[in-house]
Amino acid sequence: MRPFYFILVNKKPVVSNRDQWADLFEFHNRRVRITYLLDCYVSTVFLGFDHSFSDNGPPLLFETMVFDDTEEKYMSRYSTWDQAVLGHTITVKHIQHTSTREVIAYVGAVFGIMLMINSLHTLFQLTLKI
Repeated sequence: MRPFYFILVNKKPVVSNRDQWADLFEFHNRRVRITYLLDCYVSTVFLGFDHSFSDNGPPLLFETMVFDDTEEKYMSRYSTWDQAVLGHTITVKHIQHTSTREVIAYVGAVFGIMLMINSLHTLFQLTLKI
């Protein structure tokens, strides 16, 4: 069975058991980045458990969300700290320069491509082991 719970150690996700995860998760700072803009804010956090809900592809452990005063406007998930920082930065830059609809389409496409590349990399590694 695929690991479900993770903790962060030096910005790297490490497989954890539920009890260790619960002890650390309650008091651990999970924020990767937060940026307040004129009419919304962008928040990127470590989720602590795999949100891919699938045995295929890498675990999705980080999340960027865009909020305005009333609701969530956009969400994207990532596997690594570095991907999360990049996703946050791209999201903020595009919000600063485009409409929300364009941001959602662009960032979704970029990270769809990133996940495809990551999956192909994993498949390639598995092929080499066979």
